Amino acid sequence: MAGAAGELSDPGELAAVDAMVEEHRHIPPALAGVDAALRGGGEPAAPVESLSAVVLDHLAHEEREVLPLLEQHLTRAQWRAFLHKERSRRSPRERPEFLTWILDDAGEQDAAALLAEMPPPARLVYRRVLRPRYDAQHQWQIPSPAAKP
Repeated sequence: MAGAAGELSDPGELAAVDAMVEEHRHIPPALAGVDAALRGGGEPAAPVESLSAVVLDHLAHEEREVLPLLEQHLTRAQWRAFLHKERSRRSPRERPEFLTWILDDAGEQDAAALLAEMPPPARLVYRRVLRPRYDAQHQWQIPSPAAKP
């Protein structure tokens, strides 16, 4: 372990986080390209392809390098505080989607821990209404990016 929980001091780990920040800077221009094509009546295929490449490459990189750092360096209490902060940034109408998004790829143990904090009626609504609705949307299923040389 490069540092204690909550600390990020290893130069390689810091470089990985810096790369994520830099990659985020490429997303707004890619979105603007799609927006310009749609608003201007132009052909959106190339801008959409560019946006797709930027986002998918970034997400793959983030999953491969940065998410493991979160698991390594954040305590459960810090992760819980982060989730509460992020939830509070959303309106009550947006929170069910946030919950299903958070639990989308969660492991069984993590999902059970999060659901255990909810009152039984909320867990029932999640399992019987929110999750099935989220699963039926299929709109955010992203194919795995092709392996790069």
